[in-house]
Amino acid sequence: MRPRYRASRADADLAAAVSAEAKALGLESDPSQLAVIGIAVAQEAGVDPQRRGPHLWFHELTPPRPGRGRTHVDISVPADVAETRVAAAVAAGGRIADDSAAPKWWTLASPDNHGVDLAAWADSTA
Repeated sequence: MRPRYRASRADADLAAAVSAEAKALGLESDPSQLAVIGIAVAQEAGVDPQRRGPHLWFHELTPPRPGRGRTHVDISVPADVAETRVAAAVAAGGRIADDSAAPKWWTLASPDNHGVDLAAWADSTA
């Protein structure tokens, strides 16, 4: 099961204050450029609760999957651009290895079978 991160009330208040200040300055956001990148290693959790950079966590594979790569990259993007990012990865030579959880996340693979999970942020209403 994937770890889920929830914003606190303080996080939401800070985001609202930053947005208000940006609006007052005439700035516009472009969330299509945002992404969170994580690296997963099958063992146990070690996630930075402040989310200051790529998070690294270790988890058990249940059930164990011999012969499968044990490290993969997770990329989280705004929900409204997730399918566009999947299409871009496929257009660049990747393939969809698993879309059973779409539109929440897809497992993509490179031509050499390296895995990447691309997830829509929890703001998704799907």
